[in-house]
Parts: sequence; structure tokens; C-alpha cells
Amino acid sequence: MTLNIALRLTTMLEKQSNEIIENLKAEAPVATNFELMNSIKNTVEITDDTIENFIGIEIGLSKSRSDNSKRLVVVFLIFESGLLLFNSYAIKKK
Repeated sequence: MTLNIALRLTTMLEKQSNEIIENLKAEAPVATNFELMNSIKNTVEITDDTIENFIGIEIGLSKSRSDNSKRLVVVFLIFESGLLLFNSYAIKKK
């Protein structure tokens, strides 16, 4: 969903940029393009914040998955060590 928002914002930026180009070709007043440039600036800031937030969330999820994987490996190593100790004890008893 976050990436869809960023995509829509990027599409809006493209439309506004094309509008500025058309205004320049039509020799529209500078004030018109100035308003569009302010709008573009605000859109870029919103897009940047949105993507930054998305990346922060993804990094947090990746860290959580990594921590879970590390715990799982430790549990398996302990279990495997227990099995090896049990097998070596059972072999010595025979």
C-alpha cells in the first residue's frame, strides 16, 4: 500500500513537470509555474517521507525475522547437541 502511494505521488510529479513544460512553451506567467514548483516541492517531501517510513518498517521486520532465525538455530543446535550426547551415552552403555 505504501509503495502504491509513492507511485501515485511520482505520477503526480510527472504530470506537474509536464504542466510546467507546457506553461513554458505557452509562455504562461511565471507565477503559474512558481505555484507548480511549490507543489512539486511539497509532493517530493511527502514522497520522501513515505518511502523513508516504508524502509524503516521493512528494516524492522527484517531485523525481527533475523532475530527469530537466530533463536531457532540456537534451539536446533542445543537439541542436536542433546541427541549427540544421548547417542554417545547409549553407545558407551552397550
